[in-house]
Amino acid sequence: MKKLTVLILTLLISYSSYGKWQEIIKTTKDIVYYINPDSITRFDDSFTIKVLKDFPKPQPYGYRSIVTSTRGNCKAYTLRYEKASYHQSPMGRHAPLWKGSVIKATKELKKGSIGGAIIDYVCNFDKKGKNQNKKQYIYLQMPMHQVQDGYVIKVIQK
Repeated sequence: MKKLTVLILTLLISYSSYGKWQEIIKTTKDIVYYINPDSITRFDDSFTIKVLKDFPKPQPYGYRSIVTSTRGNCKAYTLRYEKASYHQSPMGRHAPLWKGSVIKATKELKKGSIGGAIIDYVCNFDKKGKNQNKKQYIYLQMPMHQVQDGYVIKVIQK
């Protein structure tokens, strides 16, 4: 009975952690970006957040999703990825294939980039945790050298 209780609690905790992801971007290649609104921490213009990048099929090294701990700044319009875990399963489920620090230089982003959409989403959160941004992001495929991740955003009012 005790083992059954532990198993049920483990499943409930595991299941509830996946329900927190909110889709914010889907590319023409069906790569979907999610954020976890509960992970947003604001310090004036700076913030931290967890971002999930989910691929429609396994990538060359066998991963299907990447979860990153990301630091950003609303005023400077910058992002920096600090930690990442690469998962064989969609939505960052199960144990990662690899995890660790991936600190990259702080990158100034452009409006219309994928990182820009993440910044816009987080920086438009009000104190009650609701997003005040009423825009939907749709990605159009563009040549790789023109825009981050090979995509540009067309913003449509809902």
